[in-house]
Amino acid sequence: MRKNNGVHSLSLWLRGLGCAASTSRPRRMARAIGAFFLALAVILPAVARAQAIGAIVGVVSDPSGARVPDAQITATNVATGISQSTVTGQAGIYTIPNLMVGTYTVSAEKSGFKTAKATGVTLDVSQHREVDFKLTLAGTDIKVEVTAAPPLLNTTDGSVGALLTGQEIETLPLNGRNIAGLVFTQPGIFPFTGGMGFMTTQWISNGNRGETLVAQMDGGDATDTEMGTPQFANFNLDAIAEFKVLQDNYSAQYGQGAGTVTQIATKNGTNDFHGSAFDFLRNSDLDARYYFAVSAPQHQRNEFGATLGGPIRKNKTFFFVEYGGYRDSTLIL
Repeated sequence: MRKNNGVHSLSLWLRGLGCAASTSRPRRMARAIGAFFLALAVILPAVARAQAIGAIVGVVSDPSGARVPDAQITATNVATGISQSTVTGQAGIYTIPNLMVGTYTVSAEKSGFKTAKATGVTLDVSQHREVDFKLTLAGTDIKVEVTAAPPLLNTTDGSVGALLTGQEIETLPLNGRNIAGLVFTQPGIFPFTGGMGFMTTQWISNGNRGETLVAQMDGGDATDTEMGTPQFANFNLDAIAEFKVLQDNYSAQYGQGAGTVTQIATKNGTNDFHGSAFDFLRNSDLDARYYFAVSAPQHQRNEFGATLGGPIRKNKTFFFVEYGGYRDSTLIL
């Protein structure tokens, strides 16, 4: 008798900005392509994700150190060209919320001052990245341009957690490519077999029970409320941009559970096409036989998938689609 197991997943992401109506052929074609992907998002078992999971904050001051109100602050995503703007308050403080993971160029403008620009500002999962500006007076020969290196110390909140980048996720050896393996790379986290742990993968951290964990994908809740486990256990690892586990002192916005907060930021389409394909296999031809066995047991396992992302209309609308499959066939005598 042969036992067959299989798991498949398919997801589609769309992100874009609105555009004015036009009767030109290129724009009609762009709208038609956008409608096609929107129809796929409705028909297929997928959800449209906003991917709003970070913020850029800071203070703007003049040469004397006085705060500058009503300064225009613009953050531009380098990969997509999409910009979001705000103005500083009376205390010279600004916040640009609802930003995707990625690299940004941030500029500060105010009448009577030279435009200041910070390049290479990287934003991670659930991070409040601090970028401060000190403007110079117009008419001076000083050019203000800052290359923002990642901060050595988080000064915006007291959360305790660890971050894995997309490159680390792709290169770490994970048995079965299970996302739970990423969680167990963090210190202080252990498997939990009590409660519902015998049915699905759970973990404990800092003495909390396994059912108290919280899971989020692109800022949205992905927690199984019955089991207290994440619902993305079989998600395609090639579609993950960043992975983060918060263990302690995190914000009250994650207050639905008392345990760890597991966060995933998925990849998204950019102005350039990018993708991947993979197939991990195990079969009897590659397996060794047991010492007393005549031949190797009949077993065939394939874990395969692909990703593809790119622009529908550059600097406006993007798509990203991922597919993952798992098949396991074992001959039972």
